[in-house]
Amino acid sequence: MINGKKIQDFLDGEAIEQGLDEVKRQCKIFLKKNTVPGVKPEKRKPVPKEWVAESYMELGGICPLCSLFMDLSDKKNPVVPDHIVPIIKGGKTEKRNIQASHMRCNAAKGDMDMNEWSKYKQTHKIGI
Repeated sequence: MINGKKIQDFLDGEAIEQGLDEVKRQCKIFLKKNTVPGVKPEKRKPVPKEWVAESYMELGGICPLCSLFMDLSDKKNPVVPDHIVPIIKGGKTEKRNIQASHMRCNAAKGDMDMNEWSKYKQTHKIGI
C-alpha cells in the first residue's frame, strides 16, 4: 500500500492484464513522480534487529507513532523498524533514522515524516 491506496488503484486495467513487468514499470514511474525533487532515495537495506531492539528499549516499549505499549509477543501487530525520515523523502537506513514501532502504525504512517504523522494522528485521533 502507498498512502493508504492499493497498488491496483494506481494501475489501469491494461497494466494489470500485462502482468508483473508492467506493474513494476508503473511502480517506478509512480515513485519518480512522488519522490521529493532532487532527492534520490536509497535502495532498501535490511535493518539490523539490534537497532530495533535498542530503539525499543530507549522508547521504554512505547510506540512513538501511537503512544501505546508494544507487546513483543504480539504476532498480529509485531514490533518493526520504522524510518523516521522515509527513504522516499531522503531518509537513510542509519541507526539514528530507525525507531521501533507497531507494524500497523508503520503501515499507516507510510511515507509521512514525523511532522506529517503528528498532524495526521491528531486529526484521526490515533493513540492516546
